[in-house]
Amino acid sequence: MKIVIPRLLFFVLLSTNVFSQNRIDSLKHYYTLDLSNEKRYELIHKEIFSHYSKASDSLKFMMDLNYSLAIKTDDLNAISTANSSLGSFYMDSNNEAVALEYYYKALKGFEATKNNNRIAISYMGIGQVYKRMEAVSYTHLTLPTIYSV
Repeated sequence: MKIVIPRLLFFVLLSTNVFSQNRIDSLKHYYTLDLSNEKRYELIHKEIFSHYSKASDSLKFMMDLNYSLAIKTDDLNAISTANSSLGSFYMDSNNEAVALEYYYKALKGFEATKNNNRIAISYMGIGQVYKRMEAVSYTHLTLPTIYSV
């Protein structure tokens, strides 16, 4: 029995590490594909959020990795999308002040690229944070943006 437990523990740790490395490799791969920004975001979002629980250290690690990969592409939409995802992470972590910082960074980037869909999503994120903080809601600002698309 003494030998079985260490072997089992080794197997569990090894398989967890392989699983994590596969997720990291998949995330890196999405940045090498010739995809539209929306499709890339959809794949990355699915990869990150479908495998990690909200506000976990693993999720934060993957989001930070996504942000660093986006910076390397020098694509303002990818960087802004990563900022928006980090805003969602911090809102789920009950850190509203940091969530707002990331949502506003995302909004600024999306405004610079005139990405109206993501501008609307950024305003909705900002509105959700303010609503959670029981402050004035800014979600009404998304309506003109949504209808201008």
